[in-house]
Amino acid sequence: MEKLHGFLSHYSRMTERCADFICTLATETSCEGCSRICKAMNLKVSGDTVIRLLTKRYTLQEAAKCGSVIGVDDFAFKKRHTYGTIIVDEATHTPVAILDGRDSSAFKEWLSHNKQVKAITRDRASAYASAIQEILPDALQIADRFHLHQNLLEAIRNTVNAVVPVNIKIPTGHSEKLPLSTESMEEERKKTSCIVDNFAEYNEKSVQLYHAIHEYAAAGYSKRAIAKELHCSRNTVTRYLHGDYESLCRRNYRSGMNQFYDYIIKALSAGISRKDVYRRLIQKGYKGKLTTAYDYMNKIIKIHQIDIAVYRSSTAESIQKKKEIQKYDHITRSGIFRFLWRGMILSAAHKEYLMKTYPQLRELQSCIREFREIYERKSMPLL
Repeated sequence: MEKLHGFLSHYSRMTERCADFICTLATETSCEGCSRICKAMNLKVSGDTVIRLLTKRYTLQEAAKCGSVIGVDDFAFKKRHTYGTIIVDEATHTPVAILDGRDSSAFKEWLSHNKQVKAITRDRASAYASAIQEILPDALQIADRFHLHQNLLEAIRNTVNAVVPVNIKIPTGHSEKLPLSTESMEEERKKTSCIVDNFAEYNEKSVQLYHAIHEYAAAGYSKRAIAKELHCSRNTVTRYLHGDYESLCRRNYRSGMNQFYDYIIKALSAGISRKDVYRRLIQKGYKGKLTTAYDYMNKIIKIHQIDIAVYRSSTAESIQKKKEIQKYDHITRSGIFRFLWRGMILSAAHKEYLMKTYPQLRELQSCIREFREIYERKSMPLL
């Protein structure tokens, strides 16, 4: 009887070790991959059995404990279909819970069982904010630099849309343009600092990866170690270590037409044909196809309701219309927003006209500059 008891005990331990091996193999590969490897080792187990085993092990684990400071954000199981909510302990930087959905119901239930939370970092999602306010009204809600800057961007965009018309006509007497040299553009851009997390001209993920790689390299990490820490290839690490910041992080325009947006509107409104506009874009450095340029210009014509019949005929009436159109320079609302937000170059005459006609733009420009100075100085009293 004692021998039988010892045999059964040994068999139980062997089964537990086998289950540990299967779970470890599944987490390192996949459930189906684990099943195929086990069959090759004469362990007949299906992928569904591996899933059930993992689920059972998960349910038997104790609930992860978190401290008084947490971070919450949503993520996609499958983009545009199913989403979840992840909660991270800010002290250990480890996930403590994954909830189904990104609404407030599951998050409220989790908060009701974790009353020790005193501070929560979150994005701008109103569902999380309302859940925190309802369950833990005394908890401190923290927004990071990125989302504060997103709030500023939306406020500036909404104000510009409310104050400035879609298309502004500036008399040609105000069109004495400054040379668009690289030096003048850089000097103009320095007036409105661009050292921000979500500067629209740069790819946010590329900027973060660039700085992270250089920080690890400065700390003495090898390329292999950096690649392992940041979950990227060693070729990527080498490229970001020795590559140029501008070429790696600056956004690339897909069609190449967006950079000529204001010029295209001005040229089409002045009665220049699409064919001639395309020829001039080629001279300015556009390398795209004719059909792509025409599609882009047709969208602009439709959005801004430009009368293209002016340059389809050479009658006295159309010639007179063309002369009337050419009396004005055209600046779009989006062009003004790019001037305020990105520091896009404008002539001194155009700036003077805009600031005089729309004095609110001067206040917006000052607001953006002061807000970015707060980031540079990292001054809490100013914030």
